[in-house]
Amino acid sequence: MKFLSGLLLTLLYIVFLPLVIIGTLIQAYAEFVVSRRYGASATAVEIITYRLLLHELRTREDHAAKALAKALPNVSYWGCWLFLIPMIIVNRLFGTVPLVAMPEKGKESLKNFITPRTAFIDRHLMDHIAAVDQVVIMGAGYDTRAYGLLRGADVTIFELDEANTQRLKLAALDRAVIERGDVTYVEVDFDHESWDEKLVQSGFDPSKSTLFLLEGVTNYLEKDAALETLKTVVRIGGPGGRIILDLYDQSMMDSFNSGAARVFKYTNESFKFGLNMAADPELAVAEIIESAGLKCLQIQVFGHKRKNKSAFMAMVLAGPA
Repeated sequence: MKFLSGLLLTLLYIVFLPLVIIGTLIQAYAEFVVSRRYGASATAVEIITYRLLLHELRTREDHAAKALAKALPNVSYWGCWLFLIPMIIVNRLFGTVPLVAMPEKGKESLKNFITPRTAFIDRHLMDHIAAVDQVVIMGAGYDTRAYGLLRGADVTIFELDEANTQRLKLAALDRAVIERGDVTYVEVDFDHESWDEKLVQSGFDPSKSTLFLLEGVTNYLEKDAALETLKTVVRIGGPGGRIILDLYDQSMMDSFNSGAARVFKYTNESFKFGLNMAADPELAVAEIIESAGLKCLQIQVFGHKRKNKSAFMAMVLAGPA
């Protein structure tokens, strides 16, 4: 079945190649040129378009992501659809598509890691949401969990991001008529402002138990800034707090910066902090987590079981030491 679906997908991409190219160009223009025009993040667009992909392929329901993608000026919904036509056909015939199918643990690759990364976060959010009073989504971008997965949860949600990206999102939420619920939006310049002070000024209570989500955050920081961010989470996270985050191998960061990811520099974004996961990825993760005053509750290493390959990232659930 996997072979047949993969073969059909390849053939369909050949047949629909002109439409796929047109869709890719339209979306690339929106993602990079329009994002730069607004001074907004282009990498945030990558996440919502993948969430849209998962939704349209019936892998992860996210109606808010679909509605937000249609309303954002730096996302071309129909450009994405032109690219997705072959995948949607295969999905309707076989029920899955190799690109978004859940890979075997340890055999994740750069092509499919976002699916298990998203699943890890969703699972632990739902497992721990009842035990906390607040949720802080750092570098929230165009994340839509507050309007779907966490809708109705008895928590106060804070979304932190830089001003241009957040304002673009808020305008799109209004255009899409997406109910925001109990969400507080905090604009912060991570390079020049104290994000925890801005958070407290916006109503955050450090005495309450808090779950922090750092998805695709630490890799944009220098090592010292990443470590200081984790220490701050420990300091203000309250009793029984939790943090969910992803950490990446330094060779992956270097490869991105010297390869295709150079295009993100067009919007002044680059990858920085990474760990040395070549020898013992769990130890490398535990050392940075514990140096911040946290303890690892679960580590899921990605890619270490591939033939002649080492780990390239890890997902972490942590709590106060």
